[in-house]
Amino acid sequence: MTTGVIYVNIKMNKAKESEKMKTRQIIKYEAKELIQKNGLWLSIGLPHIIVTSAILGVALTDSTFVFPLSLVNMILTLASSLYLYQIVTGQIDIKPTFGGQISDMISTLTDKAALTYLFMNIYLFLWALIPIAGIFISVVKTYSYNLSIYIANDNQSKQYNDNITKSRTIMDGHKMDWFIQHISFIGWSLLTFITAGLAGIFVYPYIIAADAIYANKVLQQQKQ
Repeated sequence: MTTGVIYVNIKMNKAKESEKMKTRQIIKYEAKELIQKNGLWLSIGLPHIIVTSAILGVALTDSTFVFPLSLVNMILTLASSLYLYQIVTGQIDIKPTFGGQISDMISTLTDKAALTYLFMNIYLFLWALIPIAGIFISVVKTYSYNLSIYIANDNQSKQYNDNITKSRTIMDGHKMDWFIQHISFIGWSLLTFITAGLAGIFVYPYIIAADAIYANKVLQQQKQ
């Protein structure tokens, strides 16, 4: 009897893993389709490549500008993530021009989202300061907090701590799935490395589009 129960549990676990794998494949397919519409990958990827290249350039000459450029890169990441999320959730449409897409991307930035993103990163930094286990804890907390900017987008009346707390609650049981999704992009990350970052112009939008789709999926499940 016990052996039979174990066998059934193994089959159920394999079925669940297979379903999760299919879901990840669908998410990645939808992400790729999304960023190819109206050349969206270029509007998101080009600014990222420019700022990243500038950071690497000044790091070798004058480190004074590394911090402000890193802040610009963080703002770009936030704006790109919110922009893609708003497209995924049907809040806005993809404009046909590069300028229109950039304009919409900038307009997604709000005080609530910016504060949520800022404090999320402050908390992650503080977690990382814990001796020995700090880096590991910070990585785990990253996945706990990942939904907070999307929650801030949907709930503008909430405070940043509320967004982070709600993310932590909803992400219970989902952190490993999101981590595995990121790991599944390792081939694309290697391509970016091999091409000295040039492939990042497509890979970067691809990954954050998949993040936006995954975030929407989890948030929709939570509402059901």
